[in-house]
Amino acid sequence: MSRPIVTLFLTCLAAVSWAQSRQLSLGVFSGITTSYTWDQGIYKDSRYKARYDVKSAPFGIAYGMDYEGFGFVFNPSVINIGQNFYTLNTVGGHEGLRKINMKYLHIPIGLKLHVIDLSFFRVSFVVGAGFGYLMKGEESISHNNAKFRFPEEVYPVLPADYVVEYDGVLAPKLDNFIISEKNDFNGMQFFGSMGIRSDWDIAEGWRATLDVRAHYGILETRSNA
Repeated sequence: MSRPIVTLFLTCLAAVSWAQSRQLSLGVFSGITTSYTWDQGIYKDSRYKARYDVKSAPFGIAYGMDYEGFGFVFNPSVINIGQNFYTLNTVGGHEGLRKINMKYLHIPIGLKLHVIDLSFFRVSFVVGAGFGYLMKGEESISHNNAKFRFPEEVYPVLPADYVVEYDGVLAPKLDNFIISEKNDFNGMQFFGSMGIRSDWDIAEGWRATLDVRAHYGILETRSNA
């Protein structure tokens, strides 16, 4: 089982207009992501240790509607997610990296419940759902020539240049060796999300926003094919 949990930090600049009892906003945003991969296979493998990296959410469009007490936000974007892992030798030393990189076209919608609602400043609790279309996907391994603790069940299928010893397996150096490509990942993903959002009306007709939201991937990341 492999599912992503992604924290998305966004900053947005939007133009704001008023229409009767609601406020409308349209803007652009950029941000960063950090990912945790719930992958039982990797976490049971003593060759790997989780690390936490920052990746980009380079561009998105934000459209919002706010009423008294609540609102909606729709912010399609391109996001890069995927957790990386250290590769460990038999004594726990770092020998390289296992990288998982996925780029999605992310199309979420959120319901905002206003916790603080002033004329120039608003803080909202956000819950939502979204669809992700996988644009790119790749998993690779790089490590030094070193000794690793491979699961014993893979010993019969190891290449000839992997040497099994009593305390581990001597493996040759790998440099960006591709173990999964786009077709090995699920082509779509559905996310549930929750977080907090703050909006500042920095000038007449202009709004700045900070949005921090956690997204949980519902479908398996990897394809069954």
